[in-house]
Amino acid sequence: MTLDLNQQNYNEENENTEILGTLISLNSNSSHLLIQKDETTIGRTSGVDFHFKDPRISGLHCKIIRNTNTNEFVILDSSTNGTYVNEERIGKGNTMLITSGDELVIATEYKGNKTLDPIKFIFQNHCYVETKQNQIISEIDESEIGKLFEINEILGKGTFGIVYLATHIETEKQVALKVIHKKKLAQFGENQDFKKEIEYLTSLNHPYLIEVYEVYETEQYIIICLEVIIGGNLAELLEQNERIDEDSAKMIFYQILTAVNYLHLQGIVHKDLKPENILIKDQRNPLHTKITDFGLSRMLHSQTMLRTLCGTPVYLAPEVMSAGLFGDEAAVDMWSLGIILYQLLSGTLPIHINTDLITIFDQINNFSIHFDKSWIGISEEAKDLVVGLLEMDPKKRFTAKDALNHIWIANTEFEDPIVENNPFQNQQTLDLNDNDFNPLTSQRTINQDYNNNKRGYW
Repeated sequence: MTLDLNQQNYNEENENTEILGTLISLNSNSSHLLIQKDETTIGRTSGVDFHFKDPRISGLHCKIIRNTNTNEFVILDSSTNGTYVNEERIGKGNTMLITSGDELVIATEYKGNKTLDPIKFIFQNHCYVETKQNQIISEIDESEIGKLFEINEILGKGTFGIVYLATHIETEKQVALKVIHKKKLAQFGENQDFKKEIEYLTSLNHPYLIEVYEVYETEQYIIICLEVIIGGNLAELLEQNERIDEDSAKMIFYQILTAVNYLHLQGIVHKDLKPENILIKDQRNPLHTKITDFGLSRMLHSQTMLRTLCGTPVYLAPEVMSAGLFGDEAAVDMWSLGIILYQLLSGTLPIHINTDLITIFDQINNFSIHFDKSWIGISEEAKDLVVGLLEMDPKKRFTAKDALNHIWIANTEFEDPIVENNPFQNQQTLDLNDNDFNPLTSQRTINQDYNNNKRGYW
């Protein structure tokens, strides 16, 4: 595959143009593509926005079109050999709606004298899809959930849904409502019984995991009522502070490590550990952190999990980058923890990220650790733990138990926070398709072995 990167989207004069979407390459020899126009053409002929020289690509292969009213995207297939969305062929002259997380294939695998790999991308929509969000709010307001919560604003958006800030009407407590589209999740999911998976997650109980109060279900959505965290996240903290002292870094890392160890003991691998997914509940000294977004990995194919990850891959383990393999190996989380610990202690990353994705991939696949001048004053014990976590061979890499028993952690006494009682006393899962169900009456309770009938964490 050959891609001509000298097209309009990469000219310096357009560097300030709004990025409407991204095509994230799943090929090791190709960069991601930035969509900056309402109509973006892909093909082999001159004059297209994204020019490929691959003979499998048609002159005008396909066109990605944005609806300026709704900010939704469709792809128009003009190819001879086919354009595919999530393994479904669009068909020449036809269009198909594409949303964040969809896999686009513009050339399938060819096995002849020379094997040619398929050309694949993951689409990400960076636009504000106001129409969809208004539809979600309307459905919630018209359901039984609308009697329980008042939606205030949007906190964030992801591949599978939207997170809203809401107020629980009875208690006036602020919560986060994570609204997941069941159809979208089912499109990628490995286990179609998502409700059962979430019920399992609500049995988890740890002071450094985000708390779940309730789980609701409508015809189209699964809605998870979460503890709202307003203290920001670790990424923001690292951006604000050039350097964190070693004792504070140790406290933060201990909290993250104990939560990950707990998840691994429950058979859960997070697969997307990064500072953005480590929320800060309390910024007083000591900091109180909580891990979020660990539930999705149980419900997705490993390849799908890789496709839904956004942003820089700097926290992904080498075995993930080289083969796209997550499996259920806890070692991928331990690598991520190693990168996070390196960043906490030095204020820098062990990988240069101000470059293209291919170069980042190469750095990860050929990783070697160096302690430069930013490590002056950091203890040898801390460095030794970093080395054990950033072991290239996942079989030799430190486990969470190894890290907890390491001298840098084991020789320090930590004070864990007191876990508050769950302010919600409703049932664990509310099926809003059941007209006879009273959402204010508890009919089933969570595992009584957990403290104070606590709902657990998402």
